[in-house]
Amino acid sequence: MTLSYRDYPEAEGDSRPGTPSSFPDHSSEGPHANFLSSDTPNEETGSDSRDDSTGPSSKTRWSEKVRRGATTAGKGLAVGVGSIVAGAVYVAMTPVGFISTSFLQASESVLDWARRAEFGSGESEGKKARNPEQAKDIGKERDREGFEKEFRHVAVCGPAGSGKSSIINALMGLRNKDDGAANTGFVETTERQEKYPAHPSFGRIMLHDCPGAGTIRCPAENYSKTQKLHLFDMVLIVHGDRSGEIEVATMRFCIARQLPCVVLRSRSDEFINRIKRDDDVETCEAKDMYVKDSLEAFKDELRRALLSEKDLDQVANRYMLVNNHDLRGLTIKPRNQWPTHKGEIEIDERNLIEFLRHLGGRAA
Repeated sequence: MTLSYRDYPEAEGDSRPGTPSSFPDHSSEGPHANFLSSDTPNEETGSDSRDDSTGPSSKTRWSEKVRRGATTAGKGLAVGVGSIVAGAVYVAMTPVGFISTSFLQASESVLDWARRAEFGSGESEGKKARNPEQAKDIGKERDREGFEKEFRHVAVCGPAGSGKSSIINALMGLRNKDDGAANTGFVETTERQEKYPAHPSFGRIMLHDCPGAGTIRCPAENYSKTQKLHLFDMVLIVHGDRSGEIEVATMRFCIARQLPCVVLRSRSDEFINRIKRDDDVETCEAKDMYVKDSLEAFKDELRRALLSEKDLDQVANRYMLVNNHDLRGLTIKPRNQWPTHKGEIEIDERNLIEFLRHLGGRAA
């Protein structure tokens, strides 16, 4: 069974002990050296107790049996994420109460799908991400590009006009018109990559605002390579009205290199209100319609990219729906000050924040 981030419980309060993150270590081994793939999902932490009656955005609580099993497995296997030392791979199980990043791992069939697009085959070229020499070269290139060693670096990319800069502002805890905010507008306003430090609640994370793909200045062809996405610790791929070829191509680029990536649909509040108005339905129903339609549209793009049906859910687990208002509001608060219940149009904002806090070393 493939696990989604929606299959993991939210921790109560803010009392979680510090543990290693499931994100790659960019220390002496270089980027992506430890971001692992797995032929089969971890059955021990799986759960089929999902309650579909609450709609597509509901959370699932683990059964007590699964909790005990996951905790036991974690004690036995969690020896510290982040290093490949002398060829030994250390895998950290996520303790109960933590948002897991295991859904970002890819099966061999998904890796092959991504590598065929990138390298023409699923073999040697795509496996260079795990080669120590390749990792050293990437580390040197990061130095040349001015990547500060004390930060984790996150690329925010996607088609022109998709709302990338607004996402960055929300993750800085700013509104679009605040001093220090990234430039926003109805047309593409980012001409070259700009760096912005994320809100302190994330720890040391640097957000890179990438020019939008699909313009004369920044063509869609080879977008991932021209933006040097292989250098980053994580990639956020933002799309607006609809997902398409650019988002899928960027995702395949990242998966082929075992680079963590998430596809974000921004401005969820606008789309939900549009459905509410056009279909004359309540907010709750409009939200459910939006989640269902967005996810199915994304899966259709994956089908057009020839991803097999059995792998659709695994890749679609990387898809999140957010609105900037709730994203900013939750960003500026510690977890123990978050509202107990989700906002009326809130969907995946908390999950995105948790993942980035893990990446930045701020799990709580």
